[in-house]
Amino acid sequence: MNIQPLFENITDKWIVKVFCFVIALVLFFVHQTASVERKSFIVPLSVKEDGAVVSTNITDENSNRLTTVKLDVRAEADDLAKIEARKSDLKAYVDISAIGKAGIKKMPVYLELPDDLKLIEPLEIASIPESVFVKTERLMSRYIPIKPSITGEVDRGYIQNDITVVPNSVFVSGPESIVSELSYIITENIDVVNHYDTFSARTSLVNFNKAIKINSPDEIMVRVGIAAVKDVKLFDSVPVQFVGIRPEVRISEKSAEQTVSVNLSGNLLFLERLSATRIIARADCSKITTPGEYELSVSISVPSGSVNADKDKKIIRVVFESSAENSSENEKAENDNNGA
Repeated sequence: MNIQPLFENITDKWIVKVFCFVIALVLFFVHQTASVERKSFIVPLSVKEDGAVVSTNITDENSNRLTTVKLDVRAEADDLAKIEARKSDLKAYVDISAIGKAGIKKMPVYLELPDDLKLIEPLEIASIPESVFVKTERLMSRYIPIKPSITGEVDRGYIQNDITVVPNSVFVSGPESIVSELSYIITENIDVVNHYDTFSARTSLVNFNKAIKINSPDEIMVRVGIAAVKDVKLFDSVPVQFVGIRPEVRISEKSAEQTVSVNLSGNLLFLERLSATRIIARADCSKITTPGEYELSVSISVPSGSVNADKDKKIIRVVFESSAENSSENEKAENDNNGA
């Protein structure tokens, strides 16, 4: 094949041909530039930290704290609309996993796009700023006690006592300066209003400091002890009932009306409503057959819900006389004897 004519055709008027090619190339880029638009999106700035340190602060070169960055995106109008609809899928992050020592270090901002957006052409995307300053601390992890947050007050007559939590501690990790000072992690509020007995509640933990990570269990059970307030109340002048009096004797008038005092223990509200008439004091006289003065034990019967707090037996002195019927029979016997 003779290439001489071909070479001559290419080199003939080559300056004009190169000029035309340049003009075509410029027109192509002008067209491309004219069809490309620019838009900015604000996205959160996250941190990948799987190493020995954790981040405590991110700033720009002017020491302004950063939690977001601006993404400058250039693409065709239709593609920009598609990107805007998916802007929540745009990720910006810094990776400090390889840092082994705490301090301040300048780190690049990395961008992450969904795979389908990576196929867009043309596409230019840049982070503003492109790099940031990350302050890090040594990572610390330990178990921290869980403290239930109790709200409200129990009603009068009741008391809140023991509280137990299962589990009673939780694994926490984060910056050493924060984790080392933690005394406890609190739960969501647990209201004790309108509770009159011990109850259990499911709850969750509250993290007020986003710098720490709490390995929260699926379920936290809090058992709140509530009990009625116990009290002791003195009931004066409880009348004594005499039972089992034999026909041959009777109680003298001076001994007939006797009372005792009784200390009852029980729930405060129950004792406040309790009347002395519901307390029964009895003295058994069934063994007394002859007149005289006797000491009798008094038994106390109390209403259900209360307990007799007096440990010592109650003793009363009672004078017994011959009954009137027995006295008449004695007089009649004496008269018969005299007549004889």
